[in-house]
Amino acid sequence: MKIWIPNYPPLRQLLLEEYHDAGHFDSNKTLTGIAMNNYWPHLAEDVQKFVTSCDTCQRMKSSKQKNAGLLQPLPVPEQPWQVVSLDFITGLPPTTSGHDAILVVIDTFSKMGHFIPTQTTARTEETAQLFVRYIISQHGIPTSKFSIRY
Repeated sequence: MKIWIPNYPPLRQLLLEEYHDAGHFDSNKTLTGIAMNNYWPHLAEDVQKFVTSCDTCQRMKSSKQKNAGLLQPLPVPEQPWQVVSLDFITGLPPTTSGHDAILVVIDTFSKMGHFIPTQTTARTEETAQLFVRYIISQHGIPTSKFSIRY
């Protein structure tokens, strides 16, 4: 036999608080506890709303996001200029020839670097031309992959 709880919000709120706050249980456990001896229409919906609006539960709820895992080192290339890393240094004062940035190309095997003057406004095509002129012409085409940072 269950107790019929009248449509009196303060009483229902008190029951929700007493059952849920006893351990900040999830919706199912809170509903099971209340429904064992009590009933009112839309009880399950009221419990769900109450639990999802509980500030303590929302702050303490564990994230559903998967752990990122441990960082793994990048594989070491087998030979120089197989894998290169590119980046730009920007925000420099313009030179007399109009360069205000540096294209940095680093060989990940030897750590040798090329520092190529360029402009912040350089388009992809212009950057590719610089790469061909200063890197590929001296070291050949990287055989594996590029590691490009933006």
